[in-house]
Amino acid sequence: MRNEALITETGRLLAALPEDQARSVRDFAAFLAQKAWANLSLVDDALPSTETEDQFKADLAAVARHSSALDFLRDEPDLYTDDDLIERYK
Repeated sequence: MRNEALITETGRLLAALPEDQARSVRDFAAFLAQKAWANLSLVDDALPSTETEDQFKADLAAVARHSSALDFLRDEPDLYTDDDLIERYK
């Protein structure tokens, strides 16, 4: 049976259950999904983090400095000047 057919059939069966039993099925499905997600190879909580917050911030700053994602802003004309200010804050 294909996944879509299973979902449809499960939904039909859940609709026939009383609310408390439907909640139990939902909770069990959430448990199974959580267990499956924890087994994904992309998620590895066992790796210890030795990087400090300051090192992480420095790494992010270095990436931002060397990134070309915002290069288009360098040639952007200034749209406002100090003359456009209504009130100046000190």
